[in-house]
Amino acid sequence: MSALILLGVQTSCETTDGSDLQLFITPPGATVNNNGKVQFTASGGRNYQWSLSNSSLGFLSTRTGKQTVYTANAVTPTGSVSVIQILTLSASVTSTDGTASSNGLSSVEDGTFTLTSEAVIEHLP
Repeated sequence: MSALILLGVQTSCETTDGSDLQLFITPPGATVNNNGKVQFTASGGRNYQWSLSNSSLGFLSTRTGKQTVYTANAVTPTGSVSVIQILTLSASVTSTDGTASSNGLSSVEDGTFTLTSEAVIEHLP
């Protein structure tokens, strides 16, 4: 019985626009020179957590909160090839849709979800 309900909820989730389940990083990407800085801002969630794919390339002013500043370390790319850093944002989002669907199930089950979003930071040679 619970498997049937889960299937119904999952199917119904696909028909919602998902606007309450989105997470954004602004800007979505950036280019930096050695020791350059870029400010990133989160929106669409709460309890923001920031992380980097490679901490040897740069560091963050804070790992929690709505905003962080990325500062590039002095990186020496090989030749004319740039180096890529990935900034990851994790946050909690809460769905409180509660709209009844035609089969009597909620179109989005109320609950808290963890979403992630990424921004690409390119270190220029």
